[in-house]
Amino acid sequence: GEGTLRHGEREVAVKAGDFILYPAGDPAPHTFINSGVAPMEYLATGERVAYEVCEYPEDGTVYIEALDKTLRNEDVTTDRAEKEAWFKAGR
Repeated sequence: GEGTLRHGEREVAVKAGDFILYPAGDPAPHTFINSGVAPMEYLATGERVAYEVCEYPEDGTVYIEALDKTLRNEDVTTDRAEKEAWFKAGR
C-alpha cells in the first residue's frame, strides 16, 4: 500500500519498498497513516525497553510501558523536556 509518515511536524509520502530509519533517541512522535485504498503493511523493529514512554499527540495520551498504562496528557505532571531527560537517562 501507500500512505503518509508523520514525523514531528513533517509529513512524508511513503510507498511499497521504502526504508525509513530513525536515529537512536529520536524524541519526535511518529506515525503512519494509510492514505491509499489498499491495505498498508509495514515492518517495524527496534529495541524494546521497559522504561519507554510513547506520546500520542493526536489522542492527547501518553503510554508508559513500565506501568503498562495509558494516561491522558493532563495526568502527567512533568513537561516534555523533563520526560525526554528521563528517557535519555535510562539509555
